[in-house]
Amino acid sequence: TAYKYVENGSVNGIRISTRPDCIDPSKLDLLERIRDKDKLVIVEYGIESCYDATLKHINRGHDFECARRAVAMSAERGFDVGAHFILGLPGNAARPMRRHQFIALAQHKIPSVATGQGDEDGGGGEGASRALPEFHPG
Repeated sequence: TAYKYVENGSVNGIRISTRPDCIDPSKLDLLERIRDKDKLVIVEYGIESCYDATLKHINRGHDFECARRAVAMSAERGFDVGAHFILGLPGNAARPMRRHQFIALAQHKIPSVATGQGDEDGGGGEGASRALPEFHPG
């Protein structure tokens, strides 16, 4: 695991990229122990969309409120937080991020926002968007 490299001084920090529904207080406690060793800790969340219908359509396993909570929990503990969004996902290519949702994230001063390019029509031509298999958290 990465923790052994932190313990033996082989690394100067760690960057975790995860879904918002995969973080909880015990995982943040572990990251705090790493940071307490004067190591850099960055937590990046794959939020992907601010639209719950889109997140459900792509079987993301979380809603926007879950993402907001994960960002808030991490920011409240003083972690550097990043967010990743996919532009052009089915259902939100023509809609801008909702102002109130952007403000809900911006209040935590996220220093890193990354974007990827989705494909509004699923890559198969106009109207070819398709649902993915149902998500079952493990």
